[in-house]
Amino acid sequence: MKNKLSIVLFVLVLFIPSNIYSKSNEKYVCVDSCKVKSGPTIFSKDVLTLGYANKVNVLKEKNNWSYISTDSFFGWVPTSAITKRKVLTNSTASANAKETALAGKGITSEIEKGFSEKTNLDFTIIDLIEKNQSTEEEVIQFINDGNLSVE
Repeated sequence: MKNKLSIVLFVLVLFIPSNIYSKSNEKYVCVDSCKVKSGPTIFSKDVLTLGYANKVNVLKEKNNWSYISTDSFFGWVPTSAITKRKVLTNSTASANAKETALAGKGITSEIEKGFSEKTNLDFTIIDLIEKNQSTEEEVIQFINDGNLSVE
């Protein structure tokens, strides 16, 4: 009986701290798509792609990168791509990228429309610029061409 109690206590001491540790370091992907890298740089090899709201455990951080684990993979992600807040995936409300960006700046589509009407400004070109996105390969080429540092 004493041996069984010792084993149970040993197992509890062994597993409870790791569960507490992993819970305190749980984060969620807060971008549509997040590439997990083999190292903490944009030039590192892609290991895996995580989707919005995927749960990860942060093991350590270096500069603006977090070393994470998933159920079966380890790797580096930009720290800005994950959040401590649990991300909801089945919300009935939706917003497009422009509305999300404007809301982050405290501007709603109604405010933008009102400002546009009062000033007779045309925001069409700004909307076109905001839609322009570069691929990862284009960003890497830009960094290489400009001899830029990524650290």
